[in-house]
This record gives sequence, structure tokens and C-alpha cells, in this order.
Amino acid sequence: MSNVITNRMDRPWTFVAPGWAFSFTLKPLEMRVLTDEEAKAVGANPSVARLVDSGLLAMDRPKKGAEAVNTVAQMQKRVKDADAVLALYIDPDEDAPQNDRKLRVLKNKEGTLGEFSLAFDGSTQTFAEYMGGQLAAARQIKKMEGKHNEQTNVS
Repeated sequence: MSNVITNRMDRPWTFVAPGWAFSFTLKPLEMRVLTDEEAKAVGANPSVARLVDSGLLAMDRPKKGAEAVNTVAQMQKRVKDADAVLALYIDPDEDAPQNDRKLRVLKNKEGTLGEFSLAFDGSTQTFAEYMGGQLAAARQIKKMEGKHNEQTNVS
């Protein structure tokens, strides 16, 4: 049975097998079902073990009888059958704070759809909802910092 590896870092992580036999990259918060060959190589790597021990990577075995989602067709079937589907992603807006994440309700059988901005704290791997005008203030600060950096670089 294959292992599942999850990148809990706030940046991409790449694994290269000895002798460049294979490699793969995981985006932040992305998970991958490893083949037996990949699981063996990843499990034997001391650098990976340190990252798992520190909580930056997670290695899990799927529960007995659990279906691995590793194809688009399987994912589409799950989305079709699901009562709710949520997407969590980095805010693509240029003026978004670096730690800003979006949580979008893509499907909700018994409720409304929507989108929420969340502040992500990578050091504790937690999210917090913005209160009042915090998001607007954070975006304004980022704009002002960008203008300041442009003026500093021109001078």
C-alpha cells in the first residue's frame, strides 16, 4: 500500500531520488500518493525524515480500504458525489498580503457559496479570519511598501 506525502511548508518542495531516478515537486499544502518505489526512496532519505520530524512534511499511510485520489477522473467523481467542496489557495491578487489565503466554497448542497480571506501563519500552520478592516489595511500596507521600494530602487 502506498504512502501519502504532504507538503506543509509555505513554499514548493522538490524531491530528487538518488541517481536522478525520478523527481517530483509538491506545491504548498499539496499531497501526493507515492508509488512503492517513491515511498521506499523518500522513506530512506534522512533529510526527509528531519522535515517530517519538524512537521514541515507529513507522511501517512492511507487507512485500510481508503481509495487514493490520484487521477482526475477519481477527483471528478468525488466532487460530483460530495455535498460540499472547498478550495483553499494562495490569494492571486497582486496587492494581497503574502500570508493571505482564500477559502472558496465551490459546492454546497444545503447552503450558499462564498469566498473568505484568511490569514495563514506558517510557523504554527494555522489560519485566522480577518476581522473588520484588517484585510483592507494589510492590502494598503503592501501597496505602500511596493511604492516605497520602487522609489528607493529608482533613486
